[in-house]
Amino acid sequence: MNFDEIGIGQGNNAPLLFRLQFAQKKAWERAIRMDFPIGANFPIEFMPAIMDMTEPAVEFFFRLADKRRCFFGVRWSPACSLDAPADFVLSALELCGEGAAVTFESVRSWIKVISRSDHQPFSRCPEFLEIGIVDSWRDPPSHVIWQPSHGKDWPLDALAWLPPYLQETDINYIAIEAGYRSPLDHWFGLEISHKNKLYQIDPLSLSSVAQWMLT
Repeated sequence: MNFDEIGIGQGNNAPLLFRLQFAQKKAWERAIRMDFPIGANFPIEFMPAIMDMTEPAVEFFFRLADKRRCFFGVRWSPACSLDAPADFVLSALELCGEGAAVTFESVRSWIKVISRSDHQPFSRCPEFLEIGIVDSWRDPPSHVIWQPSHGKDWPLDALAWLPPYLQETDINYIAIEAGYRSPLDHWFGLEISHKNKLYQIDPLSLSSVAQWMLT
């Protein structure tokens, strides 16, 4: 994925970190969230619960200049360069500081280091594309819409494959996620819905973002 192609600007148009969240395994419905800027109001009451996670995952949420929301995520495993789950949590918190200096590149570089990878994360073709409701990936369940066996041509009828609850929902906005399983589970998601009374998937956005993710 070439991140310069999704409207990422510099200066006042650079993506802004607005949330950091941690979850045990894949339980994003019960994630512990920290909204930025947090400054002196760092929610220290959450620290014991985060530090006790045995399989923590973290997501970094950004807002693009065009107001779309996107997120990077990574999950700790024994393959991580940080031996203990608590070290993984502390390292993610240290990366963010007060949020002002966090960029796409700093997050990608951090994932590269903790993955012991020779490649920049997200530079390869993903292992799957998945569509789901943000912070509600298990209930209702997300849907894998592309795998390498499908080839790199994005199917024009992909929207017809989605269950109705992923085409329109009142729960939260809908995103498409590019996922990788090695060296660590990591992913990048981008909003593909707009809101009227409900969040509705945008077919043009789905098609263009999916094709971008596959390049």
